[in-house]
Amino acid sequence: MIYLEEIAQQCFFTGKDSELFLDKTTEDVWRVSSNPKYRNPDMSMDEALELEIQHQFIRLPKARDMNEIEIMDEYIDFVPENIQRDLAGILRQPLPFQPYRSRLERARLLDDYMAYRIERGADILADWFEEHEIDCFHQIVPA
Repeated sequence: MIYLEEIAQQCFFTGKDSELFLDKTTEDVWRVSSNPKYRNPDMSMDEALELEIQHQFIRLPKARDMNEIEIMDEYIDFVPENIQRDLAGILRQPLPFQPYRSRLERARLLDDYMAYRIERGADILADWFEEHEIDCFHQIVPA
């Protein structure tokens, strides 16, 4: 079974030299990288791309496709007003990810944000899976 929250969590950890592929037959998710430091010993990028050409694999969205900046901006509405101002200012900075998380950590809200991020990522992926006519499920029933 394909659980959206599990896939979302994995998608948020893809970088410029890594990809996630879904094996449409087994529903296994494969992370492969072109970077020798992060290479998957079980599958090369070339093998994954060949399986994609053969329509056995489908490439999953990457972290940038999940638009985390937009998710961070949405989350601001759920925190106290004094923290909202801080987070809004941080989002205007280049590379706001670490400062944003540090501010949430100081406010003891980081775990809450990470859960929100996974929920929103799962919602984004639900649309993607529907477009590709692949069955998937929420582990957490959305409110």
